Amino acid sequence: MIYDIPQVEVKFKEENFKTFTDYKIIRITSDSVIKSNFKENDINIAYLFFPTRGSFDRVIILLHGMGERNVRHLEYFGHRFAKIGIPLLTPILPFHNERRIKGYKDGEKFLIDDLEDTIRDYRQAIIDIRENLNYLESKGLDKSGFTLLGFSFGGMIGTILMGVEERIKNGLLAVTGGNFEYITWKSIATKVIRQKYKTHTNYETYGCTYEKCAEIHKDYWEILKKIKNLSDIDRIKFKKECFLFDPLTFAPLINGRKVILVRAIFDEIFPKESTLALKKAINTSTLINLLSDHYLIIAYRRFLFNKVYELVKEG
Repeated sequence: MIYDIPQVEVKFKEENFKTFTDYKIIRITSDSVIKSNFKENDINIAYLFFPTRGSFDRVIILLHGMGERNVRHLEYFGHRFAKIGIPLLTPILPFHNERRIKGYKDGEKFLIDDLEDTIRDYRQAIIDIRENLNYLESKGLDKSGFTLLGFSFGGMIGTILMGVEERIKNGLLAVTGGNFEYITWKSIATKVIRQKYKTHTNYETYGCTYEKCAEIHKDYWEILKKIKNLSDIDRIKFKKECFLFDPLTFAPLINGRKVILVRAIFDEIFPKESTLALKKAINTSTLINLLSDHYLIIAYRRFLFNKVYELVKEG
């Protein structure tokens, strides 16, 4: 499976980043196992908000969205959970923040690569986080597994991660979705992809007009019914490689775990259909609709904090 962790030794480096009265932030780095051939990106970076008092039964994994402001805006959750004794790890996703590469905006490379490079980008993101979970496990911080909190693009990565990682017991996925038929053709965020399709006509590489995309997706739900475990994904002959990084492909593997989906009613990034598709595919999920657009969802941070706290307490 493309998201399996390669059997190589990974050495982690820790350094105190900031110290507060009841907790500290630890910066954790290692060489990324999957290489993008961009030196600045090929370092796996994560920040652990670590309480200095009490014992811990659960760690929260927070996955940020795409763009340069998302990491800073979500620090609220790390500080607040650490203050009440719950550790939180924030990995920096490839091509974002400190991992941004020259000439690109944060995360932009995920939107403009061809299929082969995009698969590698997603693979790097998932395997980097899985290595971070190994780090937490080596520190004895996996007593009852992990709870996921994913926003936007981080929710997409988080859905795939939950599908391949049984160590993640439950999660909240906010302003996110699945099924690239909807995300590619109805989101304002993927305009750059649609423009590329107009200027690059090699279907095998770039792959799409709307009609061709709809054609290859017409039996998607029948395929999803066949996915019961990870080995099924290897056995299925997908019509196109984009199904290997579509969150919807991995959603059936989450069934049985509690998942809260939070949708912004006026979300301009993730069409309603894409979020409802995740809801349908994860049959143990619940959907909460909030009066917001995509970016103002952060105004509900206290509400979201409480929902994640409930997941942590439920175990």
